[in-house]
Amino acid sequence: MTPEPSLSELPDGISQSVLGQLPVSLVVTDPRQDDNPIIYVNGAFERTTGYAPEDVIGENCRFLQGENTDPDDVHCLRDAIVRKQEAAVDIVNYRKNGEAFLNRLIITPVFDRDGELIYFIGFQYEHRDQKTYMDRARELDSRLREIQHRVKNHLSMIVSLIRIQASRLEPQAAAAMLAQRVETIGLLYEQVDAARKSEAQTIDLQVYLEQVCKALSGLSNEVDVELDVTGTDVVYPVEDAARLGQVVSEVLTNALQHAFAGIDGRDKKVSVELVTSKDQLELVVSDNGKGLGEAEWPNGSGLGGHIVKDLVARLDGEMTIDSGDWGTVIKLRFPYSS
Repeated sequence: MTPEPSLSELPDGISQSVLGQLPVSLVVTDPRQDDNPIIYVNGAFERTTGYAPEDVIGENCRFLQGENTDPDDVHCLRDAIVRKQEAAVDIVNYRKNGEAFLNRLIITPVFDRDGELIYFIGFQYEHRDQKTYMDRARELDSRLREIQHRVKNHLSMIVSLIRIQASRLEPQAAAAMLAQRVETIGLLYEQVDAARKSEAQTIDLQVYLEQVCKALSGLSNEVDVELDVTGTDVVYPVEDAARLGQVVSEVLTNALQHAFAGIDGRDKKVSVELVTSKDQLELVVSDNGKGLGEAEWPNGSGLGGHIVKDLVARLDGEMTIDSGDWGTVIKLRFPYSS
């Protein structure tokens, strides 16, 4: 093990021998220098991370971050440093060998006698029972990446349809149509993002689902998409509303793409009904198309069906499907407290 930095590199009044014997990792940084570099680490830091002092002195602590580090945790730390405040987070960090570990990190500012910030001290200890947490984090990361990929596919498909439709229109009409489609796609995400940024806990679900239906109605000019709400105003947790919006998006997209293929001579309609009661929220998506036939949705190989099943399970909901040559009715029920 390499020697630790000399006492002259530490804040006045802090004993190197005491710090070196601490059983928890300790880091001292100097915010007066550019990029708040590390000026001291103790032996426990090297034992935990695998990084020797010469590897890290002069570096910012961000080298400990990696693929599964939550950006919100990083933001929390950065905000505390800017505000010159203490902060505590459970953050995924990485050892020198690339292995991830769950790190309980507490940073504390140190001020001189004149009240000027001179150092930050970081105390770190590794969570012992972290395997389940890390496995769960990897699972959630995989699923979220899958959903994010699906959302990108939705946008790509919508853009392709816009281009096809625009090629059939006069330039002025095409520009107007394009502007309207882009606006509705933006509105689809605007409310959830606004709620998150304002730290709101709930969102108006009816308004949000109206935007989902409006955005996706552009997938087909031949199919009517209607939303009918029965019951009281629905105020729903932000994160759950985002998941529910994704469920509606997947089910609607599937109907608009497949339900009416090869069908002529009838009015084509997809309806979304939202019904609330004292303890339950029911969402019904129905169409008057050709039915699922031999299709195995949502249990087939298609990604959309699997995403719907996963999200419904996450919301503690249940799904039933009734289909025939008259169309398809998909009912989704979720716990709800008004």
